[in-house]
Amino acid sequence: MMIRYADGRTALVSDRTFEGLSTLVTGPMIIEVDVTEEPSHDPVAVANAIATVAAIPLPTSVPVDLSGYPALTFPGSVVGTLRSGEPITYALTVPEGVSSVVITAASDDFDTTLKLTTVGGVSVAANDDVDLAVSTNSRIDSNLPRSSRQFLVVVASFGDSGSGEFTLNVRQR
Repeated sequence: MMIRYADGRTALVSDRTFEGLSTLVTGPMIIEVDVTEEPSHDPVAVANAIATVAAIPLPTSVPVDLSGYPALTFPGSVVGTLRSGEPITYALTVPEGVSSVVITAASDDFDTTLKLTTVGGVSVAANDDVDLAVSTNSRIDSNLPRSSRQFLVVVASFGDSGSGEFTLNVRQR
């Protein structure tokens, strides 16, 4: 089993003993388990190790390198172009004290969808259509988890078939 921090640093490599779990620094992690490679890995021990790591509470601020994503400034907006079948993920850092956000994606070219997740991949909110009778634009109006200041905002087209220009906005509610 290998446990890596979200920024790619190796946190723990274990053969079967899982020693060292108590020395892990809390934060978003990626857990890689391959029980097919080594038949002597005990699936129960692997599950217990994962449960132990997952039970460690995340601190309120664990900075993660989001430089691989285009930035969505808070508050602010960005104009982008979506290609068919290629969602665009933006990095969003929300200042301390902001507990809720409104995020909108608008396009005259395609039916937008929005998804807001923590950098650890936990879904916070999603929306397809604000009001299908009026518009196929998307809007998220959501409280934020207190344990995170960094988020990912994913803009896509419904059914991954649309393409064109869109405007993405974020502000405090």
